[in-house]
Amino acid sequence: MAFKTAGLAEGFSLVGFIIFIYHFSSCLASVSLGFDSMRVCYCDAFMKKLMNKTWDQWVVTFGGVGYMKPAPGTWGTLAALPFVWALSHAGIIVYMAVTIAVIGLGIFASQVYENSREGHDFSEIVIDEVAGILITMTWLPMTWQSLIFGFFLFRFLDIWKPFPIRYLDRNVQGGVGVVIDDVAAGLVANIVLQVIYTKTMWLGVQGITIQ
Repeated sequence: MAFKTAGLAEGFSLVGFIIFIYHFSSCLASVSLGFDSMRVCYCDAFMKKLMNKTWDQWVVTFGGVGYMKPAPGTWGTLAALPFVWALSHAGIIVYMAVTIAVIGLGIFASQVYENSREGHDFSEIVIDEVAGILITMTWLPMTWQSLIFGFFLFRFLDIWKPFPIRYLDRNVQGGVGVVIDDVAAGLVANIVLQVIYTKTMWLGVQGITIQ
């Protein structure tokens, strides 16, 4: 249990480190290059967002990842990978329980976030990508190959949105609508990866098929 707890803590720390390095380097570059307007516009604005966030903002932006530009959805998925890897060390029951909790919390927080604003599925909401990549990687080996395949396949499906993903994205509103299309993309990606896992060595290992 100590190992599992340490693994989760390591994952959370790595996510926070990625976010910090990205924004710190951006701010440092703008200051060192003398771009004062960029520093005021980017650095100060980002710090203000972090300091004034409510609980629902923390959740839907995955601790501020949703404010990273460009392509916040891609950043959200990338930042979730260390969390996915660490959570896999806690066992499949804990992994699936946390995944379900992330989906439920993501729906609730997204609904609260949208209720306080006018609009739907804002670009800074990335908790849906976190839920999607968690589903994508369920019951898969945590190799570097599987993480790369999972990342690109999920992002491809989430952006392209083939049927029924696009239908869900366009027709389901509220917090459920924010998350449901990423859940669907994660399920499709997982099915594809399960086939790859059992039929090939592309993920670094091959699963055992029952005859």
